[in-house]
Amino acid sequence: MYDRVTGETQQLWPAQVPDDTSYELGTVRAISTDGRHVAYVIGNRDGNQGSRVLYVRDLATGTDERITSLPPEGMIDRVRLSADGRTVAWDVIVLTGSASGALGRVYVKDRRTGVIHPVSDPEAPSTLAQLSDDGRRVLLTTTPATSPTPGTPQPYVHDLRTGRTEPAGPEGSTAVAGDATARHVLLTRDGALPLLDRRTGAHRPVTTAGTALPDAVTRHGRAVVFTSTAEDLVEDDTNGVADVFIKRGH
Repeated sequence: MYDRVTGETQQLWPAQVPDDTSYELGTVRAISTDGRHVAYVIGNRDGNQGSRVLYVRDLATGTDERITSLPPEGMIDRVRLSADGRTVAWDVIVLTGSASGALGRVYVKDRRTGVIHPVSDPEAPSTLAQLSDDGRRVLLTTTPATSPTPGTPQPYVHDLRTGRTEPAGPEGSTAVAGDATARHVLLTRDGALPLLDRRTGAHRPVTTAGTALPDAVTRHGRAVVFTSTAEDLVEDDTNGVADVFIKRGH
């Protein structure tokens, strides 16, 4: 990690690895808004073990906290941090050996209490999209087996304080990103990107063809960053390749 103010660089690697396994790979997955905490994974090149152990480094103290470690059949995928780094969310891909091949599960840990909360249905594949800045709400997509149309994905927001899980978009859509409060949710369906205001239920079209990443939605949903190959979004787009756009609106 490079600090542009001080010019200092820190290598992210735990002082002690969890066992005798040879860990040779490391990847940064998330940085807290205050810039103090960094979530990273370590692993090795043995099969699907490239992201086996999850750590959070406190850059102010230089200490590492091990959040979780997985058996060989598991792999940590997406990781998100709250604004202050106290809460960390991640999803795990578990190889099942079934026809589907893998099952995603979402977890959240309060680093102050040490408690880990399983957020998703253990029997339904789930994918983490975003964690609200206050660490209270988790945005995810789940494919429940007992929905009106089994096997169809649907976005949800889980409130860790109340324990309630509410839909955050229609069936058949996938949650891509949310704003700092998880009120505004960017969805994708058939290549289109609509922005949902969960409080009013209003959908605002962003683009009919595009892709986006987590953190693509600014606070209060006022702007969305996305990539698209469409040539009619702005004038004189004649380069024939994907470009990065900002869509503003209220």
